[in-house]
Amino acid sequence: MKNLYLFVFLLVLGTNLVGQTAINFSISNATTTVGNDFSVGVYTNNFTNVAGCSFGLAWDSSMIQFDTINNLNAAMVSGAFFNMLPGTTASGQTGMGWSTASTLTLPPNTLLFNITFKALSSGVATIDFSDNLFAIQAENPLFEPIPVTTTPGNITIQQSVNTNNLLENVDIRFGPNPAREVLYYTYALEQSSPLTIEILDLHGKVIETRVLDNALNGVCTVDLTQFTPGIYFVKSTVNAGSVSKQLAITR
Repeated sequence: MKNLYLFVFLLVLGTNLVGQTAINFSISNATTTVGNDFSVGVYTNNFTNVAGCSFGLAWDSSMIQFDTINNLNAAMVSGAFFNMLPGTTASGQTGMGWSTASTLTLPPNTLLFNITFKALSSGVATIDFSDNLFAIQAENPLFEPIPVTTTPGNITIQQSVNTNNLLENVDIRFGPNPAREVLYYTYALEQSSPLTIEILDLHGKVIETRVLDNALNGVCTVDLTQFTPGIYFVKSTVNAGSVSKQLAITR
C-alpha cells in the first residue's frame, strides 16, 4: 500500500512538472562613471518547484573589477554556495550553486543577490551567464532538468568628468551609510550655486530628487522609510560636474 501511495504521489508530482516553463535568470543594467562603484542585481522569473540550480557569470575584467556579493535572497541562504576565489574573480568569473531537500517557488522578478563592481574603463561592459565554472542548469525534485534561459546585463561606463575644481570647491557628505530611516546630506560650497541631489536605484531610476537653487552651506534630510532595503546611489550635481557614491539601506 505504501508503494501505491508513493507511486501516486510521484505520478501527480511528475504531471505537475511536465511542460514546465523555462526559468529565466537575468542581470540588471547599470550606468556609471569610471572610478565609481556600482551594483547589479541577479534576478529570476518562472522559478517554480525548483530543487536545485547553478550558473556561472563572466565579465571583462579590464573594464570592471569584482568587489563583493551581497543581499542573498533569504530563501536560498542555507543551500547556496559561490566561487569567489581571488584568482577566479580577478579573471572575470564567479559562479553560484544552490540546492534544497524539498522544492522552492519564488515570486516573479525575484532578486537572488547583488554583485558590486568598480568601473575601470569607459565603454559598455557585459556581464553574462557562463558554463565555465558552473553549468547553467536547474532541476526539479525528480532530478529532471528544467529549461533555463538567461539575459545578460549591460553596464554603460562613462568617462569621468574632470571634477578637480568641483571637489576643491565643494564638500559633500552623507550618512549614516548603511542607513535605516533617515539620511543626512551635508554640503558646503565656496559660493552659492545650484545643487541637485538624486537617489537612484540599481536600474538607474531616480527615486528621490532634491533641487537647491542657491546652495551654500546646509543639511538636507531624506526620509528613507518608504525605500526598499538594498543598494542605491546618491548623485550630486553642481555646475557642470557630478559625483555618485553608493548608499546601502537596511532595516
